[in-house]
Amino acid sequence: MDPLSVKSGSWIWLDGGPYFGVPIGNFIGWYIVTIIVTGAFRIFEYFIPQQMNKTKNSIMLIPVLGYGLICLTFLSDAANFKMYDLMLIGFFTMIFMVTINLLLFFSRKRF
Repeated sequence: MDPLSVKSGSWIWLDGGPYFGVPIGNFIGWYIVTIIVTGAFRIFEYFIPQQMNKTKNSIMLIPVLGYGLICLTFLSDAANFKMYDLMLIGFFTMIFMVTINLLLFFSRKRF
């Protein structure tokens, strides 16, 4: 979404960057934030485990479907800005994650 925000003028980078005007440091920052948040969640989950209710497993699909909707929004916005190369990169990276998660979810339901 960062390249679309730069293209729309919502974000301005003083020096720009090699990836559609976004500096690499921005992605490194997002990677670090993701590690911290995921790590905190996993630590919390380890020390305070909860029993999962088998009848409500479908609630685990909400983040996957939400990410899929973000993918569609991203593709629509990239098409509006005629950033077709960004559309291809975004589509193949995002839809891969959605597909893998759906396959894992439905293969787990069989057991």
